[in-house]
Amino acid sequence: MITKRNVKLKFGDIIINHWAGPNNPNRKRIVISVGKYINCIGKNGNQSQLINDKQTCISVIGNCFDEGKFDTLDMPYSQSNEITEQWHKDNPIKD
Repeated sequence: MITKRNVKLKFGDIIINHWAGPNNPNRKRIVISVGKYINCIGKNGNQSQLINDKQTCISVIGNCFDEGKFDTLDMPYSQSNEITEQWHKDNPIKD
């Protein structure tokens, strides 16, 4: 995904919005998608959009996903079910 300022973005990139002040909670965001708007989410889950135009000043400072761990989304159901069952055994519901 390339913005209109030719910044390459991918899902999970952490960006700084340079138009937001240093104490603005929307200064650092996680990229979800890019189109007419740059759709983002904050670390507390709030969503926001930045207009994708030539005035948008952003920098990529990292990515929130470890590429090796992100591949676990493709694991088979049986394997993920074993992990879930083990988790429930290790963390029983307490009355």
